[in-house]
Amino acid sequence: MTLCVAHQAVQRCFPVVRRSLTQGAWLAQALGTAGVQDEVHVATTRPFTEIPSTGNNGWANLLRFWKGDTLQKLHLHMDDNFRKFGPIYREKIGSTEMVNVFLPEDVEAIFHSEDVYPRRMQIALWAAHRDSRKRCYGVFLKDGPAWREDRLVLNKEVMSIGAVNKFLPLLNEVSRDFVAHLAHRLERGGLGGSLKLDLYPELFRFTMESTCNVLFGERLGLLSSLTPESKKFISSIERMFETTLSLMYIPPQLLQWLSIRQWKEQLACWDEIFNNVDLRVLDFYRKLHDNAASSTDRKYAGVLAELLEQATLPVENIIASIIEMMTAVPLHMALFELARNPDIQELVRKQVQAAWEKTDYGRHQGRSLLHSQSSKWIQLVVSSSSYGTLPIY
Repeated sequence: MTLCVAHQAVQRCFPVVRRSLTQGAWLAQALGTAGVQDEVHVATTRPFTEIPSTGNNGWANLLRFWKGDTLQKLHLHMDDNFRKFGPIYREKIGSTEMVNVFLPEDVEAIFHSEDVYPRRMQIALWAAHRDSRKRCYGVFLKDGPAWREDRLVLNKEVMSIGAVNKFLPLLNEVSRDFVAHLAHRLERGGLGGSLKLDLYPELFRFTMESTCNVLFGERLGLLSSLTPESKKFISSIERMFETTLSLMYIPPQLLQWLSIRQWKEQLACWDEIFNNVDLRVLDFYRKLHDNAASSTDRKYAGVLAELLEQATLPVENIIASIIEMMTAVPLHMALFELARNPDIQELVRKQVQAAWEKTDYGRHQGRSLLHSQSSKWIQLVVSSSSYGTLPIY
C-alpha cells in the first residue's frame, strides 16, 4: 500500500512517527524520530525539506508526465521513485505538492498521529464539480466534524461485521458470475485454458458490478449484456476516471477559465453519475410508499436503501457519499494488492478453503467465516475492500 498525503499532514506527525533506521526506513531518519523497534535516537528533528524530492518545478514535472503518458501508469512511476529515493519522498506535480509513503509501519505512524478529525489529500477537481453544481461533498472529500459525523454513520452500513454479513451474498453472486464469465472468455478465445488476456477491463467491470450490487442492490449487467442506461452510466464513470488522471494536478480555477474539452467532459460525466443516483433515490421512495404495509418483510436492498430508510443523514449527504464510495473502487485495489503479494494471497486462499469445509455456507452466508478467530487475513481483505477514504495507489 502506498499512502499519498498532503505534505502538511506529514509535517504534523513529526513527533510521533516511529520507525527504525534499518532496512531503508528513511522516514524516521528524515523526520528525526525515535525508532521504537531499534531504539534509534536522533537529537533534533531534521528539516522537512531533507525528504528526497523529484524536483520543485511542478509544471515541468506535469509536462513530463503528459509527454511520457506517466499519468496512466502512475503506480509504476511511484514504484520507480521508491526504489530511487527510498520509502518516503516528496513530489510536486502541477500545483500539487505531496509526500508519498511506502512502508505500512510509517503509514500506521501517520494514522496514529491523527486526532479524531484526520485530514486527507482532497481531489480538488472533484470538489470543484460539487461546488459548481451546488452539490454536497461526500465522505471522501470532507474533513473535520462533518467528515466524522458521516463516517460514523457509514461505518455501520459498510464496515461492521453485521453490514458485511448483509451484503456478502450480493458479492458472492457477482463473484460466481465473474468466474463463469472468465471461463467463457477463455473458451471462446480458444486459448486452451491459459490466462492470455488483459484482465484489467474485466476486473474493473467486476469491481463496478460488485460495488453497485452492494450499494444499490441491483446488477448493472457488466458481465453479460448492458442496458442502454447501464452503458451510459458505466461509460460516464470510465470517462470520469480518464479525465481525472489528465486534469487532477491542474488548479480547477484555471480549468474553468480555459474551459477545455476535458474539463467539460469531467463535469458532464459527474452530472450523469449524480443524475443516475438521484433517480435511484426517487425509485426507492416510490417503492417504499407503494409497499409501506409490507416493509417489515423487505429483503436487503443495498447500502443506499438502508441509509435512506434510517434517515440518519440528510439525503444529499447520502447521495454524495454513495457516489464517492462507488468511484473509490476499493475492491479493485484489494485485488491489486493480493495480486502483487502472492504470499498473502495464498494465506487468504487457505483460510477460505479451511472455513468452507467447516461452514454451511448456504445457511450461514459466510458468518462463521468472518467471525472465526482463525480468519484474520480474510477479515483484513474484506475490511480493506470496503474502505477507501484516502488516495492509495
